[in-house]
Amino acid sequence: MTELEWIELESSTVESAAYDPEREVVYVRFRDGGTYAYDECPPHVWEAFIGPGQSAGKYVNETLRHKPYQKVEI
Repeated sequence: MTELEWIELESSTVESAAYDPEREVVYVRFRDGGTYAYDECPPHVWEAFIGPGQSAGKYVNETLRHKPYQKVEI
Protein backbone atom coordinates (compact mmCIF):
# COMPACT_ATOMS: atom_id res chain seq x y z
CA MET A 1 0.00 0.00 0.00
CA THR A 2 1.24 3.48 -0.81
CA GLU A 3 1.76 6.07 1.91
CA LEU A 4 -1.59 7.74 2.52
CA GLU A 5 -1.81 11.52 2.42
CA TRP A 6 -4.73 12.61 4.61
CA ILE A 7 -6.67 15.74 3.65
CA GLU A 8 -8.67 17.54 6.32
CA LEU A 9 -12.22 18.30 5.22
CA GLU A 10 -14.59 20.97 6.46
CA SER A 11 -17.53 18.79 7.40
CA SER A 12 -19.64 18.18 10.47
CA THR A 13 -19.30 14.40 10.04
CA VAL A 14 -16.08 13.78 8.08
CA GLU A 15 -12.74 14.71 9.67
CA SER A 16 -10.35 13.74 6.86
CA ALA A 17 -9.91 11.51 3.84
CA ALA A 18 -7.14 9.81 1.89
CA TYR A 19 -6.87 7.98 -1.42
CA ASP A 20 -4.84 4.98 -2.52
CA PRO A 21 -4.72 5.29 -6.32
CA GLU A 22 -3.06 1.88 -6.80
CA ARG A 23 -5.92 0.05 -5.07
CA GLU A 24 -8.59 2.67 -5.92
CA VAL A 25 -9.63 2.91 -2.28
CA VAL A 26 -11.00 6.02 -0.57
CA TYR A 27 -10.37 6.16 3.18
CA VAL A 28 -12.70 8.30 5.28
CA ARG A 29 -12.03 9.21 8.91
CA PHE A 30 -15.25 10.29 10.63
CA ARG A 31 -15.42 12.73 13.54
CA ASP A 32 -16.93 9.98 15.72
CA GLY A 33 -13.60 8.15 15.44
CA GLY A 34 -14.41 5.47 12.86
CA THR A 35 -12.33 5.04 9.72
CA TYR A 36 -13.70 3.25 6.66
CA ALA A 37 -12.17 2.05 3.39
CA TYR A 38 -14.39 2.31 0.30
CA ASP A 39 -13.32 0.04 -2.57
CA GLU A 40 -13.87 0.34 -6.33
CA CYS A 41 -13.29 4.12 -6.38
CA PRO A 42 -11.54 5.22 -9.56
CA PRO A 43 -9.80 8.62 -9.57
CA HIS A 44 -12.90 10.52 -10.74
CA VAL A 45 -14.78 9.38 -7.61
CA TRP A 46 -11.97 10.70 -5.37
CA GLU A 47 -11.78 13.98 -7.28
CA ALA A 48 -15.54 14.50 -7.00
CA PHE A 49 -15.45 13.70 -3.27
CA ILE A 50 -12.81 16.33 -2.46
CA GLY A 51 -13.93 18.83 -5.10
CA PRO A 52 -14.73 22.44 -4.21
CA GLY A 53 -18.21 22.98 -2.84
CA GLN A 54 -18.81 19.27 -2.28
CA SER A 55 -20.49 18.23 0.96
CA ALA A 56 -18.32 15.35 2.21
CA GLY A 57 -21.08 13.86 4.37
CA LYS A 58 -23.61 14.02 1.54
CA TYR A 59 -21.14 12.43 -0.90
CA VAL A 60 -20.47 9.56 1.51
CA ASN A 61 -24.21 8.95 1.92
CA GLU A 62 -25.12 9.28 -1.75
CA THR A 63 -22.10 7.67 -3.44
CA LEU A 64 -19.49 5.98 -1.26
CA ARG A 65 -21.82 3.96 0.95
CA HIS A 66 -23.00 2.13 -2.17
CA LYS A 67 -19.46 0.86 -2.78
CA PRO A 68 -18.00 -2.19 -1.02
CA TYR A 69 -16.58 -0.92 2.29
CA GLN A 70 -15.27 -2.02 5.66
CA LYS A 71 -14.21 -0.42 8.91
CA VAL A 72 -10.42 -0.26 9.22
CA GLU A 73 -7.81 0.55 11.85
CA ILE A 74 -5.25 2.99 10.45
